[in-house]
Amino acid sequence: MPTMPDWSRAAVRQMRAASRLYRYADGRVARTVPMIAAAGADDLPPAGGILRPVLADILGRATLHAGATVRLGMSFTSMEQDADGVDVAFTDGSRGRYDLAIGADGVNSKVRAWVKPEFPGPKFSGQGSWRAVVPRLRENSVICMGRTTKAGMNPISATECYLFVLDKRAGMDFIDPADWPAQLAGLLDEFGGELGQLREQIRAGTLPNPRVLYRPLAGHMIAGPWHKGRIVLLGDTVHATTPHLASGAGIAIEGALVLAEELGRRHSLEGALLAYAGRHYDRAQLVVTASGRMGQIEQEGGSLEEHTRVMLHAQEALRAPL
Repeated sequence: MPTMPDWSRAAVRQMRAASRLYRYADGRVARTVPMIAAAGADDLPPAGGILRPVLADILGRATLHAGATVRLGMSFTSMEQDADGVDVAFTDGSRGRYDLAIGADGVNSKVRAWVKPEFPGPKFSGQGSWRAVVPRLRENSVICMGRTTKAGMNPISATECYLFVLDKRAGMDFIDPADWPAQLAGLLDEFGGELGQLREQIRAGTLPNPRVLYRPLAGHMIAGPWHKGRIVLLGDTVHATTPHLASGAGIAIEGALVLAEELGRRHSLEGALLAYAGRHYDRAQLVVTASGRMGQIEQEGGSLEEHTRVMLHAQEALRAPL
């Protein structure tokens, strides 16, 4: 089976006793929040940071190892279904017929139009998300709360962290990628300590391969059912969340596991697809709703106590078995 690259045993041991440190913008410690493993998983770390390309590589190699047929670099042009299957026409001119078509194509899903044609589209949250890869300066996750900007660092390997910044924005205006480093540095002006050091390195261009990335944050929570006939939606297509709980990928993977379990144990496809949405909906809604509330508090410069309380309540609920 595939293994995670650049992931030391020492880093995993540190995460077994991980905590999240809240700081004010000037660096003063506001609160330390312990991170607790999921129920029944006490032998595993309570959390783990990872770059998305690394996770995608792990999942991709596991998919190939499982024997799945994978075709990349293409999309589809149409879907037509009847009682027995779904006919799909692909952009390379080929066609295929399938027992079930699963749309897991993200927040701007193309498959969603076949299941939820009335859906108007994701809603802008009022925040933008900035990320960069920086040296690992601390053992655990750190969150610093500014006036209406949140910044922090999450370990992603024994030597690296990803720096994240969420700022208040009026809209989803395009920002030229050439301007991303300067804008990110400007957003860090109110922060001291390690974030201030990183700000100056970003400005000076001395960070090695920081891979600065900006995305406006949008999301939605779509009511069930999440299927129409033999076409079903999964992950961000129906419950796209902002990153405040760092649970978007996790809740999508959980949805895939629930879907697989229900398909394996139900006698009818319709029953399995209804059970999948019914069983998974409340957990997904919790992630979307709690993340949205945390974002509102940040935009309003609101209560750190409420922000922490919302986060802890959601994390405790997500620890429970499904």
